[in-house]
Amino acid sequence: MAQNETVKYDVAVIHEFAEELYRKSARREKQGVILGFLFGLVLAVSLVSAASLDTQLGRWPAVVISVVVVAVCTWFGMKLGLDAGLRLRLQAQLALCQAAIEQNTRQGR
Repeated sequence: MAQNETVKYDVAVIHEFAEELYRKSARREKQGVILGFLFGLVLAVSLVSAASLDTQLGRWPAVVISVVVVAVCTWFGMKLGLDAGLRLRLQAQLALCQAAIEQNTRQGR
């Protein structure tokens, strides 16, 4: 940046930033579900194979335990993703609120 170049306020930058935060929010929610599902799948397979549940309990109880583990991990991943998405949307709303405050106070001058 040159010495004589000044920085000017541009509300479009704030709007672009808020739009990007909303896009990240949607991605974060989907990522939470996918990662929770994958983690649950790995955990269920490891649990069943390490504890030999399919031979100790039979095949169907091991399948039920695996489905429950995957469902719980997917739900937990969804909750984490929704929370992360909410925080990003809140940041976007704060940026837009600050832009609106600046616009309203500028008009009052």
